[in-house]
Amino acid sequence: MDEKRGFLNILLKISKCRTPIVFHAGLLDLLLTMKQFFLPALPSTLDEFKSATLAVFPHIFVKF
Repeated sequence: MDEKRGFLNILLKISKCRTPIVFHAGLLDLLLTMKQFFLPALPSTLDEFKSATLAVFPHIFVKF
């Protein structure tokens, strides 16, 4: 079963290890990653999205 989960396994290990993640101009990538793997739908506000994202990846840094 783990082989079928592919990239999700990597994301879960990053989350579990609390590895810092750094994005530069990567907001769209982060939105799509959260929608694809962790959220049934994107939240309606930025604050809700931040909260959901920080629950999965507590050490994330995004530069716009």
